[in-house]
Amino acid sequence: MLFQFVIAVDGDLDVSTDTDIDRLVAKHGRSITGYNKNDRVRPELRDQPKISGMNGPMWGGLQNGEIVLRYEDPEAYSILST
Repeated sequence: MLFQFVIAVDGDLDVSTDTDIDRLVAKHGRSITGYNKNDRVRPELRDQPKISGMNGPMWGGLQNGEIVLRYEDPEAYSILST
């Protein structure tokens, strides 16, 4: 499984991908605030971490056959949603 952080920096999007969520969290100065317990989401999203200051987890599709779980900061989410 791959974890992806999408962060807006000066209007551009910075995308970081890693197999280790703890490494991504530390790299971006975030913290794990809980786990997704919603049973109405894709099974891949259940029990995945919630990250401070980020929207997600979200389904990011497949990359080379691996599941991608995506997290976006609010500005990145806004840019990608318009």
